[in-house]
Amino acid sequence: MAGDFVQRILIPLPKDRISCHTDPFFFAFRSACGTPYPVQPLGRFSVECQNTGTMSLPPTIIVVHPSEKRSKCSVEPLRTRPEFIFWNYPRRGTESLQGYVRLGIGGPELTPADQATGLVLLDGSWRWAAKMEQSYEDLPVRSLAPWVTAYPRVSKVFQDPSGGLATIEALFAAHAQMGRPVEGLLDDYRWRDQFLDANRELLTRFGTRYSVGDTLRGRFDRSE
Repeated sequence: MAGDFVQRILIPLPKDRISCHTDPFFFAFRSACGTPYPVQPLGRFSVECQNTGTMSLPPTIIVVHPSEKRSKCSVEPLRTRPEFIFWNYPRRGTESLQGYVRLGIGGPELTPADQATGLVLLDGSWRWAAKMEQSYEDLPVRSLAPWVTAYPRVSKVFQDPSGGLATIEALFAAHAQMGRPVEGLLDDYRWRDQFLDANRELLTRFGTRYSVGDTLRGRFDRSE
């Protein structure tokens, strides 16, 4: 059950406190009662399970079309987070896609049973959607519940499908349905509050709670 997993905190540490690592981001974990676990170096994306110990999760891969402006990309703030890997379409990275599924339309809905399944999310305008999907047609398709978008999308050329979500909304929804951590995902999303308000029923259904800024709070000593 998703409730068996403790929250994950991503903590940016000052560079002068780092002696053997080159990246200032480190993992730390806390239990439901707030007890901190030792800080771990940046690398594998893991969560502490109260019943079975540490569970390693494959990172979510976000494939971005080159036509997308980074300044307007809703998932751009996530590039510093190690549980996300960004690929530039049409190139693929070195990571294996074995055991991965692609978020799309028409497949079975994602559930907590998919928590340890890798996820590929395509980030591009609807103009390029079909072509991008063809490049990843080897992956099984999984879908979302009927989440409601808060993004004020207007297009004079292409009409988005009914209920089409912004990329960051789709990512949040997918992680919520999979029972994965969602802390901090929407912190930089302009329409965060409207999106959460519009999807209260689904948040309750999937047992998802969101607090702004959780990923940037906490202080730990690496020597402990």
